[in-house]
Amino acid sequence: LREARVTPDRIDLIVGFGLGHPAWDAAEASALHTVFGDRLADVPVVSTKPLTGNCGAGAGGLDVAAAALALLHQHTPAIINRDQPMQGLTATKAAGDITHALVYATSFGGQNTAMVLRKMDA
Repeated sequence: LREARVTPDRIDLIVGFGLGHPAWDAAEASALHTVFGDRLADVPVVSTKPLTGNCGAGAGGLDVAAAALALLHQHTPAIINRDQPMQGLTATKAAGDITHALVYATSFGGQNTAMVLRKMDA
């Protein structure tokens, strides 16, 4: 967020790791709460893994595509193949305009990256 010069209050959508493993999801939710605080209750956190499985290094590319499409179409990706969002993350729809999306990807091999996508005006 610092390198993107975007504060947490500007993020309208998070495309997270969301592996579906309770301990990992709890750690991810805890980290997001540290960064976003109480505002996280209003920011949807979605994952592509319930749709595609864990595609390893390719998962980051799918996540970026999902975020870009959400910005383009102004529609939060659906949460499917899960009864509820990740534990501790409750927002399911973006409130108002989706202008900034945070995408982060991790890998079992230690590769980690994050990026912020911004809606471009036509």
